[in-house]
Parts: sequence; C-alpha cells; structure tokens
Amino acid sequence: MEPAVCNPRVNVQNHDGNDMLSDDEKQAVGDIKGICLKTVELATKLHREIYALEEKAEPAHNLLYDERKKVLDGLRQKHKGDPLAKNMGNFWLHVLKAAVQQCPEFARTNPIGDTEAEVLCHISDIRSKLYTEPELKFDIIFYFEPNAYIKNDYLRKVYYIKCKADPKEPQAYDGAEIYRTEGTMIHWTSPALNAKYRKTFLKFFMPPTLPYSSDDPNYKEINEILENDFRFGFYLKENVIPKAVYFFTGEIKESMGSSSSTDDENDDDDDGGNDNEDESGSAGSNSLDRSWSDDEKNNDDEEEPEDVHVYGELLDSEDWSFESGDSMDSGH
Repeated sequence: MEPAVCNPRVNVQNHDGNDMLSDDEKQAVGDIKGICLKTVELATKLHREIYALEEKAEPAHNLLYDERKKVLDGLRQKHKGDPLAKNMGNFWLHVLKAAVQQCPEFARTNPIGDTEAEVLCHISDIRSKLYTEPELKFDIIFYFEPNAYIKNDYLRKVYYIKCKADPKEPQAYDGAEIYRTEGTMIHWTSPALNAKYRKTFLKFFMPPTLPYSSDDPNYKEINEILENDFRFGFYLKENVIPKAVYFFTGEIKESMGSSSSTDDENDDDDDGGNDNEDESGSAGSNSLDRSWSDDEKNNDDEEEPEDVHVYGELLDSEDWSFESGDSMDSGH
C-alpha cells in the first residue's frame, strides 16, 4: 500500500425521509450500531498493540541501522567532495532526492536541487523513532556532520497520530490519523544562509500552521501543504529509512515507476473517462501501511532538541482520515 493521504470525511448519516421502520426495527438498528462501535473499539485496541510490538522491535532494527551507518561512514569520508556527485559520500542526499521524486505533490513545495544539495550532502544518517506513551507519535531525525551551514547536530520532525473512533460516527473510522506535526528551529551559521535556504526543502522542518477557520483565504493552500507533509513524513518512516539503499540505486523508482506506467496506460485506454477518478486519486485514499521502522541509536533517554516548535496541525482531526492497512493509534 502507498502511504496515506488525508481526505475530508463526509457525513454519511443521510436519511431520505421515507424510511418506514417500525419501532422495534429502529431499536434493532440502534443495537447493531452499538455492536459496530464495539468492533471499531476492538480495531483501535489491535492497532495500539501492533504499534507496541513495533516499538519493542526498534532496538533490533537500530542494531542493523548502526551496521549500515558504520559501512557508510567510512565511505562518506573517503568520497566526500563534490556535493552533486552521486557517490556514497552523498548517500542520504540522493536517497532523499529519489524519495521526493516519488511524492510529486510534496516535491512542488519542497524541491531538492543544486542549492539544497549544498546542505543535505552533510546528512550522516536518517532515523525514525516511535513512541506509544504518553501518546502515539513518531520522530524523523536527520543527523548532520559538522558543516559550514547549520549548527544543529540533528533536525527532528515529530508527527502526532491518533487512532480513536468518534462514537457518534464510528462508520467514519478508517484507522490512523496524523493530525499534527512539530518542526525544529534550524540554527544557521549566518542570517544570509537562513534567507537563502528557508524556502527550499529545508522548510520541511518548519511546516505552516493550519488556520482555525476554513474560510481563511490561506486555509486550502496550507491544508494541502500539510497533507503532503504528513504523507511524506510517513513515507520516510515506512519506506525510505528501511529501504534507503534501493532509493540510492534507483531500484525503488523503477519498481514504482512500472506501476505508474500501468496506471497511465489504463488511463489512456479509458480515453479520458477517468477525469473524476484522477481528481479523487489526487486526494487519494491512503493508509498508514507498514514496513517496520527504525529508530535512533537506542537513545531512549535522549534530550529533546533545544527549539522544537509546533507548526502544522489539522485542528479538526475528526474531519480528516487515513485509510488503514495496519493503522497507528494514539490514545490521544
């Protein structure tokens, strides 16, 4: 499954005004709805247990990622030089480039070009970390070697997740929702660098805040930015970090590209009959599908970064959902 995309929920509790249910039938409908709510509650409990298992597995994954980092560290220093060269010295830069290409909506606002490469070539590792308590969330952490651009040792992006059904609308429950994100303040080595890079890929760490009212003229644009941000963050966690080498070699791109080609061919066969389908596809249904993620280097007691700020948030989280393969839950 592809990573999730937020979709507006619709109220499906519509009545045509012509139903002729008797009192005992109406009572039965109410009873069955109560049973349905209990099944949804069981699903959320299962999702929490799944994420607890993933969290338990993180130390083992981190040992493997430590091995990967050990292999890369030596080669990164040996081949360091041209920030644009596709070599192991710029491993994570080219992993990110390939990942962004798989998310074109995100790429439009967070491009990685030659300018961004000057900074991103100094990434020494990317990890994720899952937390189930006190609330469900995961971190994406970019570690940087000492460089002339930023002072941070790492930049962290936090995604908050909830997996809780609305008792009034249990039929709308699709699984996990990423409803809020936090970024880290980037400490540039000079104000000029801040001005140069703040509108590039690095604004990934400075997401906008969704206005409270949908009537705000910026609401639609910011909401779209956050949707794509949530999708990309989850994509990093579930696909890019564990399969980084295949993004570097281009094999992931080839594999996903073949699927896209098939879709394009099908669209051509329909002679434009899928215009509406394309629109819905852009909003997409999407699930928090699972490839086991990794984490930081067993730093369970790690201190929080100095300047963590709340930026993006889908405030009415009940109105936005992700389809779920194996969902995340937040107990939030």
